[in-house]
Amino acid sequence: MLPKTMDNIIMETNSSSIVSKRSVERLYFPNEPHFFRYFVPKFQRRSPLINRGYWLRLRAIDVVLRRFITRPSTGKRVIINLGCGSDALPWQCHSRYGPACEGLLFIDIDFPDLILKKRAIVLQTPQLRELLGADFQANDFDPEGERVLLRSERYCQVGCDLRDLYDLYRSLETIFPFSGCEMLFVAEVSMTYMETRYADNLVNFASSLGQGEFWRAEFCLLEHLLPQGEGHPFAATMLSHLNKLNAPPRSVSRYPTCESQRARFQSKGWQQVDVWDLWQVWSSEYFLTSAERASLDEVEPFDEWEEFMLFARHYALVYASTSPIQEDERPPPTPTKASLAPCLFFRRGTHERPPPTPTKASLAPCLFFRRGTRRAQSMLGEVECYQTNAPKRRFGEAMVVSNAMGRHSTQPGNVEGAFHGLLAGGITQDGRVCTEKYSWALHVAESQWTIKFKSIEPTLAQQIGETLSRFGARCVDLGSHTVVCGEGLGLGDCLRNWTSDYLVQKVGGNTEVVVHECRPDTSKMDFNSKNFAYVRDSFETVMTKMQAGGRLYLRSLSHEKPSEQPANLEKDFPRLAEDFCLPSELDYVSRNLFSSVLRVSGKVTMWLHYDVMANVYAQIVGRKRMILFPPSDVGHLSFEPGSSSSSLDVFTSLEMPCLAATRPHEAELGPGDVLFLPPLWLHTSEPTTDLSIAVNVFFRDLERGYAAGRDVYGNRDLAAYEKGRQDAARIAKGFQQLPLETRRFYLSRIADELRQAAEGG
Repeated sequence: MLPKTMDNIIMETNSSSIVSKRSVERLYFPNEPHFFRYFVPKFQRRSPLINRGYWLRLRAIDVVLRRFITRPSTGKRVIINLGCGSDALPWQCHSRYGPACEGLLFIDIDFPDLILKKRAIVLQTPQLRELLGADFQANDFDPEGERVLLRSERYCQVGCDLRDLYDLYRSLETIFPFSGCEMLFVAEVSMTYMETRYADNLVNFASSLGQGEFWRAEFCLLEHLLPQGEGHPFAATMLSHLNKLNAPPRSVSRYPTCESQRARFQSKGWQQVDVWDLWQVWSSEYFLTSAERASLDEVEPFDEWEEFMLFARHYALVYASTSPIQEDERPPPTPTKASLAPCLFFRRGTHERPPPTPTKASLAPCLFFRRGTRRAQSMLGEVECYQTNAPKRRFGEAMVVSNAMGRHSTQPGNVEGAFHGLLAGGITQDGRVCTEKYSWALHVAESQWTIKFKSIEPTLAQQIGETLSRFGARCVDLGSHTVVCGEGLGLGDCLRNWTSDYLVQKVGGNTEVVVHECRPDTSKMDFNSKNFAYVRDSFETVMTKMQAGGRLYLRSLSHEKPSEQPANLEKDFPRLAEDFCLPSELDYVSRNLFSSVLRVSGKVTMWLHYDVMANVYAQIVGRKRMILFPPSDVGHLSFEPGSSSSSLDVFTSLEMPCLAATRPHEAELGPGDVLFLPPLWLHTSEPTTDLSIAVNVFFRDLERGYAAGRDVYGNRDLAAYEKGRQDAARIAKGFQQLPLETRRFYLSRIADELRQAAEGG
């Protein structure tokens, strides 16, 4: 059995998951009742990549549920959510499928502590409690007895450790009779955290319940994959992140592929097993239509296709049954259709450009590159391109074929009036990668041009030097400002003198200061959730606590008027200021000084934020690791409108797909290092030693435009931004009475004007 602390870690994975599902619910399902909001007190908008990934996860599960719920049945139907967490499946299904849910029973199962929390929310929320009806029973948890904590005709909750199959069986047996029932077990990224032997036992247990003549069991599993092994960059990043959270997927090394998952279920008593990775789900017309794929782009722009595909390839959807499923009940394999498309020609050389070619309105464009030596004598007539079945290739590969002649060459040589080439790659408007490859031959010798296509699968030969290579690159544009880190600069006697005892002597042991004190369960400060307390204490006590490992953070304030004036090292700590000086190269900073802040921290992580003013960060004692992002990354880092702070935990998310579109910079600061942070660069920091002491100097780099009035911390947004937000609210209000599509149309046009203004200067 896993230790209790591990159980808690597993339960905590639910917290991150439901925040992402809430983000998807609010953005992508505006016309449906929202149920995740009752389990997520504070909305956090996730990045487009995370949103689309979770949308696909939710869609995959929903399609399986819909099929189970809406098909004809004469027996009792039960949906059992294994490791349910805060999922809202019962309420979503009743909302979406209404009458089809008549007589359907939902059972949520998870650790008792989590179920008790979920039950409290359900009972306190009228919109959730409504599902229970008037006749329901709430029971106390009994470790030796009662595990059904909430019981009603349509919905039950069971507090049970899924590793204890005896308790699980006993609990289910008291809720419904197995005979004559159809059961669907659902496990969405929940069994993956169980030890493999327990997870396999659970799969086998579920199949054993559906072995009767008049009933059957079905299983819907969503779980991680390692299709190309643990060494694949995405897989390594995914595993590293989960390991940092102390919640590694425990079965993925045993069942890393779709085929191994199929064999797993077949060996555990499941007769019919279908398996897809989520990219196959995305590409299948059964799970979502072309129109549905395309409509997602109307919610938020998306261009992270390679990352999305990698994410989807690393999840498996398993749909298994203890008895054969009729073909009209099974999700079919991804269909491939023949389709027609017109051609857009690009030509090179000095010949006169022919006039445009008429095309059918129903056809989509494709591109041709032509080569040859003969001048075109006539116009290109209507051309139809037939896309036919072709073996799939992996997205992200590049093939380089030599131009040498030989039996593998793709160049047949020049023929008078004949042109040849290849057509491959691309992505459709609805987000499906084109995997087909064709050779084409264009004949223009006669008055009527003809073009033919042939599906091909290239064959490589070592003797002519052809190579197949996977590659990738990232282009980084730092804009007009660049982060600069100077090492070992002369900062005065502070580098030699500033020990803890010295600071206490110079500042005064009884001097009262205000510090941030973290809660006992975390070392990561979050300004938005305020998971810390402001504490007044003597400077000597603060330094003593920090040296003993206390999770404290001191950001000095003005001694005279802390709520009115910015901090100034010379005025607030004159005896310390004697030891500190900026090098002459930073004279501009000194001449335009706004504030100079003493920062002393124990082992605490600073929240992600940006500063409106430029500043230099001088490290005096200890070492600190800083992660910085250029201002253009702000849209990927979960900043709410009007907020200069984000709750995103960068250090645990840095290598995750959610930050794949960002351009992080890392700086490791030691004594004597000075880091220049341009305005609006987003950054977070954590000490790598027990104690860190630094001086942070802010300076004005704009002649005008700063916020009017008091700005003690120097982080109030520019006046133009604050006024712009007010104007934006007025503009949005003016469109509220118009239809949704009309609002989107005109507001998107206004947004385009703002983007043009941003680039036009």
